[in-house]
Amino acid sequence: MKVEMDVIDSIWLGLSLVRVTKGTHATFEQTRVKDEAWLARRVKSSGSARLRLLKVLHVEHDVDYSQSRESQTCSPIISQSTVR
Repeated sequence: MKVEMDVIDSIWLGLSLVRVTKGTHATFEQTRVKDEAWLARRVKSSGSARLRLLKVLHVEHDVDYSQSRESQTCSPIISQSTVR
């Protein structure tokens, strides 16, 4: 599964704390693992944002996820209690 987003007009986020500027692009990809779960495969974004009208950030972010492992639980269930 892949989702791509392009900001076509500036948008405000977080009670007007951050303004994401026009032209920002983001991609999110997921992959199916062992026909059981969808896990993130890649997150990529690039663009600009302004924090509280004071600071401009130019961001380029690319994260690839690989070698996902099945989680192991090591806490046994000792007893179950009922709430009265």
